[in-house]
Amino acid sequence: MDIERGIIKALFYDYLPNKMINLIISVEDGGFWKRLIEPLPDLMKLRMIHFDGKELKQALDEVGRECGHDYSESGEESWPILYLSRVADKMLDMAHHRPVVKFDELLRWRTLTLYVGEDLLTLSWLALKEKNAVDCRTDFVWEDILTIDQVHKNLLIGQKPLSDLHSHLGHSSDAFGIRWVYWMNNCWQQPMMAESRTWVCVAAIIRYYMFEIAIGGKCPSKQEVLTIIEARKGGETLLSLQGRIYKKVDRASNNSLIPNIDGIEHWDYAIQNSWKVDQDVLQSPYMMLAGERSVVYGFLKRVFNREPEATDFVKMFYLYTLIKVNCRKDFIQTNDLIGLSNYQDYEDNDEGITNLGEVKRRYAIQSALGPRRNNYLETRISLTYNTKKSRVDKSLADIRIEEPIFGKRKYERGKLLDKVRMVATHSKQKYTREGRLDYFQQIKKNIDEVVERTKSNHRLRKKEFCLVGMDFSSSDEYARPEAYAQLIRYARARKYYRFTYHAGEDFYDLMDGLRTIEDILVLLKWDRHCRLGHVISLGIEPLSYYNERGWNVIATRQ
Repeated sequence: MDIERGIIKALFYDYLPNKMINLIISVEDGGFWKRLIEPLPDLMKLRMIHFDGKELKQALDEVGRECGHDYSESGEESWPILYLSRVADKMLDMAHHRPVVKFDELLRWRTLTLYVGEDLLTLSWLALKEKNAVDCRTDFVWEDILTIDQVHKNLLIGQKPLSDLHSHLGHSSDAFGIRWVYWMNNCWQQPMMAESRTWVCVAAIIRYYMFEIAIGGKCPSKQEVLTIIEARKGGETLLSLQGRIYKKVDRASNNSLIPNIDGIEHWDYAIQNSWKVDQDVLQSPYMMLAGERSVVYGFLKRVFNREPEATDFVKMFYLYTLIKVNCRKDFIQTNDLIGLSNYQDYEDNDEGITNLGEVKRRYAIQSALGPRRNNYLETRISLTYNTKKSRVDKSLADIRIEEPIFGKRKYERGKLLDKVRMVATHSKQKYTREGRLDYFQQIKKNIDEVVERTKSNHRLRKKEFCLVGMDFSSSDEYARPEAYAQLIRYARARKYYRFTYHAGEDFYDLMDGLRTIEDILVLLKWDRHCRLGHVISLGIEPLSYYNERGWNVIATRQ
């Protein structure tokens, strides 16, 4: 299984879109698989140090033989997709017409899909499994993180609520999947863009052609394919092609389902009004992902049925997948990047995007608190320094979490009140002596508000969300923990003990990150009522860290 996962990572994670472009241009008929796998052993042996290049080359040759034997009537271009479905078949099963993960394969599934996403494997498996089905599947609203196949073990795992320490509402759940669908429908709005955005536009163009093929349309001509490839360079070619495709997207949007979000007329042109879906499917938050899933599933189903319209375009589908996975590397919180600058990159990429924030918030809340979920949602409300009025008493009504994204039936507010908690959060400020007294006085007022609100929780419970704690967030670099010691002592004097402190996340040096955590434990006297956020520095292996940095220690002049 390690070999299989290594091959998929090399094919879909390490392989860059530019290399695929060169392959499409240079290989006309035959030899695609041989040229495709030439660089893969060198990519794989960097990850799989227990195998040498010769062994990995033999493994890849065996994959080609197996795929050629099982798929001899179609071209080699389809073999990577076929291989995906074969590997997924070992890890997936079906329950109530939706995919689930086999319990014994759960760890392997999670470690593989961390790199390439779940839908890529799930949809290729479903398309092959259902290729001869008469009825066209229109139910694509399974969870973004699949459940396991054994119901009793799902119940066992869910007997008590499992809690992540915290997640940022706009970046929790499948935040990348939501962004990607938005880009596929709206990238035309920004014709002047960086290289990464140009690739996104190319992907959006390919996706529309895949959509047309999936619903029975024709494959683009060879000249149209070459135009798509040329568009990756940007300029007039891209703008001209964008204009033509946008008109088609606009017409398709007129036949799409309209979400229940103010300001958004259509979410995804691929979610068609003609779908026959039950009411519970229609109001599921996973309808946000259903269009993308339907495009990939419908296209691959035609590939596995050896329909020329799809098989002639399969190399472009592979390019689309590589662009998507390559973008995904930087847009999932479980990547290898460390520090708040990574988080800020997420925020910056959303600037100027109309309504996406509302979509992400509602999707995250509804997917967290939906049916069969034994979860509690803890959301942070900012206590902003120098604001005229604190926001601690503001409810979550502005997020409108009772309204489903699709459909019309509202969620029961009472059930949501039982499962949602609020935390008052304060973003640490850069330490300067000037104005520090005024700053502390303001935060003391915020603490007073938190204390009073917490005391009244029992009276508000049936009509408002409970406040359960106070949180100190933002960069460790702004101030040492001892700068907040007097505020913590003040709160404790007022009989308030529930705190979270973000630490060991953003640091100049590993030593500095560890010192911050120790200062909180010792100087702030953190006890069983309190929590630590992130503490990434505790999980870093010191020898590897300093070896990568040339054995240099970095510290502030202070």
